[in-house]
Amino acid sequence: HPHAEGLRALGHLYAAVRLSTSPVESARSQLALSQLLSRFGHPHDACQAAHRVIAARPDKELRRQTEALLSTLHCAAPAPGAAAAATASH
Repeated sequence: HPHAEGLRALGHLYAAVRLSTSPVESARSQLALSQLLSRFGHPHDACQAAHRVIAARPDKELRRQTEALLSTLHCAAPAPGAAAAATASH
């Protein structure tokens, strides 16, 4: 069942974000999570994950990919402090 496969992939990515040992690894996992969420029709969650990548001040290439995703999803600018709160709550 394709949806079950997708849910399993989401679970793995959430774990990867939680277990990542470096900010770069975490940002890459967040971007992958954002892309997967957008594919499954969760644009709001995808935008939140993408904003967390930007908040982590990724390298130029990761930032470019994330900004492209934010643009594709038509994400609103994050509320002030939202990225920090989202990072702190996980």
